[in-house]
Amino acid sequence: MSEQNEPLYNVVANDEEQYSIWSACEQLPSGWKIIGHAQSREECLQEIEHLWTDMRPKSVREHMDVTCKLINKGREKRARRGKRKLGSTTD
Repeated sequence: MSEQNEPLYNVVANDEEQYSIWSACEQLPSGWKIIGHAQSREECLQEIEHLWTDMRPKSVREHMDVTCKLINKGREKRARRGKRKLGSTTD
């Protein structure tokens, strides 16, 4: 197929920041939005490779971030308690 007749695609993303390509001639499914402009399939795939650096859905990333913060807070709290106990002991 010549470059002029090559079908065009759009990079699309959903609310979970998951990416895909979609034919520029087709109606976009509900829940997806176009990112950028129509281009070749290969260009779209390259753009997705650049954009989508973390394959986890947005909700999972956010949940894991909150969980990690809570775990770290707990560790800091235990470390502070441990230091107080060490300071109060007599040899």
